[in-house]
Amino acid sequence: MLGIILAGGNGTRFDENGCCKSLLKINGKSLIEYALDNLIAMNVDKAIIVVGKYRDEIKAALGTEYHGIALNYALQETPMGCIHALYCAMTNWNGETVVLQLSDEIYCGFNARAVEMASDVDFACGYITVKNNEEVKENYSIFCDGDSDRLVRCEEKSMNAGNNKKGTGLCIFNPACMSLLKNRYAYAGDHFVSLCDFMNNLIADGKKGLAIPIADEEININTPEKLEYAKQALKRRNEHE
Repeated sequence: MLGIILAGGNGTRFDENGCCKSLLKINGKSLIEYALDNLIAMNVDKAIIVVGKYRDEIKAALGTEYHGIALNYALQETPMGCIHALYCAMTNWNGETVVLQLSDEIYCGFNARAVEMASDVDFACGYITVKNNEEVKENYSIFCDGDSDRLVRCEEKSMNAGNNKKGTGLCIFNPACMSLLKNRYAYAGDHFVSLCDFMNNLIADGKKGLAIPIADEEININTPEKLEYAKQALKRRNEHE
């Protein structure tokens, strides 16, 4: 099993001049280290980090190994979304199941059993349950078959959240799904598809998808305020454990 962490962004939403969000620290640990710790919890022992503008800084900080995880790097010269980043990483893909993560997402109460839960399906996307449905619109909506967790469709930044399931950047794809990404579903006309479009294409192709409760809380670090909020949320979590 292979972890792929997306860290190729320019950080312009965080700072107008750009910044390397992946190396921002919370309680002495960089954001990308939290993502790597999640992989360790899921027993993933190798990872590809997709890097861009700040590739030299990230490589210098992490090197080729992180607590037993062998690290390789793939270059995304221009940020063009998650699927484009996955496509860039496939130059180093050797047919494994892939665990996708974003380097700027923090999870409180992370569910490391996600890999086990996804073992009998073709792909899975992690979600959290939010109290206010409006929060779903920050990421993407997840719609399931009745009361089950069988995935029916995803809608990115939907105007109508529909329910309280907020999709996250942690997804799991088996080798057949990754092959479809490489050979069929990466493009739509002259552009790369979104993560939601890719998963919807897999569903239309007859692939079985599962929605997995991945954490108690997800925090997308896209502003200084969100960074500070994540610091306090993790501190509260640690105090209660």
